[in-house]
Amino acid sequence: GSMVGANLYVTPGSHQGFAPHYDDIEAFVLQLSGEKHWRVYPPVADGVLPRGSSEDFTKEEMKTKVGAAIIDTVLKPGDLLYFPRGFVHQAVTSSNSPSIHLTISAGQRN
Repeated sequence: GSMVGANLYVTPGSHQGFAPHYDDIEAFVLQLSGEKHWRVYPPVADGVLPRGSSEDFTKEEMKTKVGAAIIDTVLKPGDLLYFPRGFVHQAVTSSNSPSIHLTISAGQRN
């Protein structure tokens, strides 16, 4: 079986909610209000699915370990973004207005 969860995130305008990191879940991000600029990067561990979330990546680690984004997009209300377990990601509100998004997650302990 899989665990399923839902989290609602409210981010003030011109702010970043979390530093770049990866999670041990599949994520479906539904933008509800405002806009958010998302960057998604390939996994850093070749062929290994993480069993936990990563520590935050520093700016230097983003350059040396992670590399270039494979998705670089702004989500607007109604947009949906999916990224798999282990993919590094970060998001920042793209204006002075707050952003609200819902993350639906699914994960397995394997």
